[in-house]
Amino acid sequence: MKLRYILSIALIACTLSVSAADNGTTFGFSRIDRSGAGSAMAGATLSNTENLAWGAFANPSLAPFSSSKTAIDFSFQSWMPSYSAGSNFTLGTGFNFGRLGLSVGGSYLGGTAYDIISDTGVKTGTFTPNDMQFGAGLGFLITDGLSVGANFKYFSSTLTAKNSYSGFGASAFVSWHKDAFTASAGIMDIGPAVEGSGKASYSLPTSVAASASYVLGNEANRVLAELDAHYFLSGGFSAAIGAEYAWNDMVFARAGYCLSSSAPLPSYASVGAGAKFKGIKLNVSYLLGETVGGSLLLGIGIDF
Repeated sequence: MKLRYILSIALIACTLSVSAADNGTTFGFSRIDRSGAGSAMAGATLSNTENLAWGAFANPSLAPFSSSKTAIDFSFQSWMPSYSAGSNFTLGTGFNFGRLGLSVGGSYLGGTAYDIISDTGVKTGTFTPNDMQFGAGLGFLITDGLSVGANFKYFSSTLTAKNSYSGFGASAFVSWHKDAFTASAGIMDIGPAVEGSGKASYSLPTSVAASASYVLGNEANRVLAELDAHYFLSGGFSAAIGAEYAWNDMVFARAGYCLSSSAPLPSYASVGAGAKFKGIKLNVSYLLGETVGGSLLLGIGIDF
């Protein structure tokens, strides 16, 4: 009984894993926005042309529209501290070669370590459940203002030393960019089903996505507003709205709200700030909500 109890703690610690799926899907952790700007805007990033480093996780077709040629971002996030106390480490890189964009990234989400107790009540060790994903994306400019892109991801969820699951997914997008307006549409995380415990089958959190953003103002005072919407093939829905104010492309204030129903992530609000000087970026975001509330992200990066 003690062993079963300890294993149940592992399931709680890795809340978005295969065995924790309650709507027939798994690898919901793939929908956590780990970018400094995107997290602060409640995940509204699918039409943000300045999110070059994160194409492997989100929309790779935006890369040819970026004002940067190279972007490297690293973030650390204290995930759901009041519930599972996970630690999120993520590295994203992006390269804009003109008509072609390339992105590569990976993330590790570690849950709370738990004791392994034998049937006789003796502690035999400890284990930390974890979720991982790695991906690569390509974007291509077809003609002025129109681009396409796709990314490919590997997912892994490890609940115990002998209980792990993995799978593959892909996303495809088309984007239109003209002056201050950007619009994108595509399908995210489509792939084969994953076999879970008891040979149960779980699907990926596949969604049809649509997004639009608009920039107001000038370089001295600029406001970006964006709306993203997802319809999940499992029957769920989410919509995120986010805004960013930039002063001289050096100081940033951000906020957002995500409304969801039967989606991988619950509804939540977000706030954040950032600073940029000579291409070096510092970002922070904080989530507000019943489940993910208290999640704090710190990010550092470089654009050039």
